[in-house]
Amino acid sequence: MIRQLTIDDLELILPLGLVFSKEAQYPGGFVPEIFIRNWKGHLENGFGVIFGMFKDEQLVGILGGFDYSDPNNDDLVAMETFWYVAKEHRGGGIKLLDAFE
Repeated sequence: MIRQLTIDDLELILPLGLVFSKEAQYPGGFVPEIFIRNWKGHLENGFGVIFGMFKDEQLVGILGGFDYSDPNNDDLVAMETFWYVAKEHRGGGIKLLDAFE
């Protein structure tokens, strides 16, 4: 199941963020407090959106990004900022992108 996540769901993302950071050797690492603070603001102001993929009520994949009006022509623009699916659940992650689109 895929659904749009809310501010109340941000804590659910932290374990996947930590795994991603380690797996990708993400420069600067993943700082849960900063992630929560920043994404809470993005979700509150309607600039950000996050989708979660669930298997048996467990969050196994995430995709977050921004949508906004192009400043040159007002077309809707979407920009993915993170996308991660736990290794054992890969293969269906494209559904996250479909939900974002």
